[in-house]
Amino acid sequence: MAPRPILEFRHRCTPLIAIVVSPLLLAAQAPPAGTALRDVEAAVRTYTTAFNAGNAAAMAELFVRDAQATLIEDGQLWRSWDKIRARLDSVADAPRLYGAKLELRTVDVSVLGSDYALAIVTYAEILGPPTNQYPRTMVAVFHQAHGQWRAINVHISTRPPPE
Repeated sequence: MAPRPILEFRHRCTPLIAIVVSPLLLAAQAPPAGTALRDVEAAVRTYTTAFNAGNAAAMAELFVRDAQATLIEDGQLWRSWDKIRARLDSVADAPRLYGAKLELRTVDVSVLGSDYALAIVTYAEILGPPTNQYPRTMVAVFHQAHGQWRAINVHISTRPPPE
């Protein structure tokens, strides 16, 4: 009967070791929240710059290259990176043809674990004179893979300009 207490002792220690080690492993795997916040905000700003330049290829880099990527804009849905890219090709014509610009107002990023983030972005699309501003809101779910933050779902809504 002498071996029994040793087994019981080991069994009682195992959960304690797991409790002590698990947070250390999780902390080592999760990127710092500040880095994620900066990286996701930078991705949004890069998209804005690409839109203002009329660069559809650079705009498409916001999205994960995946069949599950989605873009929803004012009730219309594009699913898959290829369909989103085709949509962005037509969107990129606005800056080139009409001088449209995006002007960021706010970028609010929330980190959702180690490899997901949510960005709520308010901005104005300006067409023609600066007085023609169309307020917009974008909600984007980002996923980090291979060190890159890419949107897996983007939902954009437009409000009519104030009169």
